[in-house]
Amino acid sequence: MASHPNTETLRVETAQFCSLAKQTLDDGQDFRFRASGQSMHPTIQDGDVVTIVPNGERGLKLGDIVMHRCGRGGLAVHRIIRTGSRGLGVLLYTRGDAFGADTELIEEEDVLGRVTEIERDGRNHRLDRHKD
Repeated sequence: MASHPNTETLRVETAQFCSLAKQTLDDGQDFRFRASGQSMHPTIQDGDVVTIVPNGERGLKLGDIVMHRCGRGGLAVHRIIRTGSRGLGVLLYTRGDAFGADTELIEEEDVLGRVTEIERDGRNHRLDRHKD
């Protein structure tokens, strides 16, 4: 990962991973990890290195790929496919890009950050090319 100096690779259990991701993004820092699974194939593939950035002032947009809380303390990286509202809150419908992926309904505050870049085969690919 030559494009990101001072990068360390850590192997952690799921609970530690979730805690580390949340704390890093809450502190305003980018979070990088190696993806596992097929739910975002072909956009994000098993083994890709994914960069998540804090939400910041930009806000979330339809089509963004976000890291969000799901299930019992887990995290997922899925695309926002639709938005809605409940009272004063914003609801987001997310789904993986893979064929047959299920749609999840989450609240905006469940989003930890959004994907801006993936690294595959030593090459970086920007995913946030639309205007802020």
